[in-house]
Amino acid sequence: MQLLFFHADYCPPCKQMQPVAEQFSIETGIPLYQFRCNDGYDGNALARQHHVKRLPCLILLGDDGLERTRTEALHTLETLQTAFDKYLNGGNTE
Repeated sequence: MQLLFFHADYCPPCKQMQPVAEQFSIETGIPLYQFRCNDGYDGNALARQHHVKRLPCLILLGDDGLERTRTEALHTLETLQTAFDKYLNGGNTE
């Protein structure tokens, strides 16, 4: 599994979400990859590929590279755990 974190330097919710995403990665052992989208979503090819529409955006990818779930909002560690929990415990999006 992997976590993709799309954010912008000018975005206050992104700045608040960054330590939450980092802590979530540490606690779950899932690698976190961060991508800055300062020039808009269209300026980041990976953001376009993953259809990122809002920041901050955290995407959970499975071992197969397919998206399991995403969140496009500011979360606390607890709400992020709740949002991703069923996908981390062998759940399926189907």
